[in-house]
Amino acid sequence: MKRDIAFWVLLAVLVATTGCLNRGDDLVGPADPAAAGLVSPVLGGPSGEAGEPVDPSRIPEYHLGGGGGIRPIPRVPYRPGEVVVKLNAGESLALFNETFGTTTVEQLPDGFARLALAESDDDPWNPISEMDESGSCEHVEPNFVTEAPESQQGTLPIYEGDHVYGDVVTQDPLDQIGIPAAHAYATGSGVVVAVIDTGIDATHPDLAASISPVGYDFVDDDADPSEERPGVDVDGNGIPDQAAGHGTHVAGLILAVAPDVTIMAVRVLDSEGQGTSFNVARGIRWAAANGADIINLSLGMYADADVIKRAIQDVDDLDVVVVNAAGNRGRYDERHFPARMSRVISVAAIDEKDARAEFSNWGEHVHISAPGVAILSTGLDHGYAIWSGTSMSAPLVSGAAALRLQIDPAATPDDVADAIEDTRGPLDVAGTPWVNSMGGRLDCLALVGAR
Repeated sequence: MKRDIAFWVLLAVLVATTGCLNRGDDLVGPADPAAAGLVSPVLGGPSGEAGEPVDPSRIPEYHLGGGGGIRPIPRVPYRPGEVVVKLNAGESLALFNETFGTTTVEQLPDGFARLALAESDDDPWNPISEMDESGSCEHVEPNFVTEAPESQQGTLPIYEGDHVYGDVVTQDPLDQIGIPAAHAYATGSGVVVAVIDTGIDATHPDLAASISPVGYDFVDDDADPSEERPGVDVDGNGIPDQAAGHGTHVAGLILAVAPDVTIMAVRVLDSEGQGTSFNVARGIRWAAANGADIINLSLGMYADADVIKRAIQDVDDLDVVVVNAAGNRGRYDERHFPARMSRVISVAAIDEKDARAEFSNWGEHVHISAPGVAILSTGLDHGYAIWSGTSMSAPLVSGAAALRLQIDPAATPDDVADAIEDTRGPLDVAGTPWVNSMGGRLDCLALVGAR
């Protein structure tokens, strides 16, 4: 795809200013120009207007470890008092803990470990610098906070009591992508889709028969990945449990597109829609190890968490398809992670007219667009809710990927992504800044070979 000439001019300025981009492996798109105090008319708000420059003095240095140098990133939330490390081969974690006064909370099979800092080191950036300079780490980073895009923007579901499941499967946004017509050719039978989210209400009558008994809750560390509503305003924005029902809504949309899939519930986000990079990585690896063919991630962040990146790389090598929402900031955005990874199918949102949804991010990394405005699906208390966001678009694509895998069970993640892109329909984006940055409209009927 062609990039705007202005982008390349900006990129040249950025390289000249910072010396290097220091992008991670498998990442698509530029590093953040605002992090160098630069502003681009391309990297702006919903209409492409220039955004506000970021004060470079407020940007922490992100240590890659192992001599990888440092790179600046915008300030993003993280779990205080914790770091995530992967030591170089031959290094002792016990000796590392003794040296830095840390305690191992948990270690993953790939070598990444979550460490608790000494009480006096609540802010991880200083110890991260010291750990990196020690030469012991292949990688070290904070335990970043990741969120459902709708939580980042404070959008809430609208519950209406007069709906039935028939309304979900016959709504116009599904017809817009070739559902239910595509069901004459495939229904997702034999495919397992993991919903890595806020959990799922497995007692909902329209979901119960499709939920796998195999699931896990990485928030509470137990085998019950149900939605929870503690009634606590964790993030202090005045809206308690603002993301409760998010995973249940996502699950209903996957089933609307692929009614015969099996849904695997993996809870990594709390009822406020927040989780940690370490738990997301745990969830990704756990889902792949327990039989998931497709992983839906309706979540994201603005830091390239290596622990997540390595997890996605590894499950991709196991032929697990990963689908991710592109984010809801309504701008050209190559930074939303992990959507900007090349091994992820990144999904933007469109409205009923095939135009970009006002809230949807766009960018060169976006593979496909799907409806995301006022989407009806299953909700809490056995009800139904209307929600808008790229989180609603992503599960439509996950369901479509399941249709494709039923037809071609030997397809690799690249095969599935190529098929989705090769069969996409046109969008109403001519003359807009996002004309080449939305992918195209999902077309399930073409995807199953019926067009």
